[in-house]
Amino acid sequence: MESMTVQVLLTELETARESLDRAFACLVPTPRILNNERRLSVNPAPRDPTIKFVTENGFTLERVCEREESVTDSASGCHFVVRGPNDEERRVKVTFGEAAIRLVQSLQSPVPLSLKSPFWLRFAESHLATYLWQENDYPPAEQLIIDALSEEDLRQAIPSH
Repeated sequence: MESMTVQVLLTELETARESLDRAFACLVPTPRILNNERRLSVNPAPRDPTIKFVTENGFTLERVCEREESVTDSASGCHFVVRGPNDEERRVKVTFGEAAIRLVQSLQSPVPLSLKSPFWLRFAESHLATYLWQENDYPPAEQLIIDALSEEDLRQAIPSH
């Protein structure tokens, strides 16, 4: 039983690592090369299937930036595709209120956290998953605004040295 728990944890950690790698890739522009004075786009390798986060009550979250390269996420907007247990798919935007942003940035002394840091996407994903699980429904108007932060949120926001 204990080895099964360890295997599950290892699988979850691997999935989380891949998800972080993909989030970082969403923030890096597509490389370009110069050839005979003309700019040519390098065709990126085919994308692997996106990583999906599934809540215990059957909601599936997918980062839009993993589907669409043109989408970038930041503290002012993190974009997700959410599929409910009934297979209905909706786009949901998660934003952080100014007070929450200032509080997180104040914890990042001496250099405040960039508004485009992958931290915001991970943080938004976690909050959206919690909302979907607790409310068993999509956020109203397909938007979730995070104004208040818990003690656990603040612990996650403090950089480890």
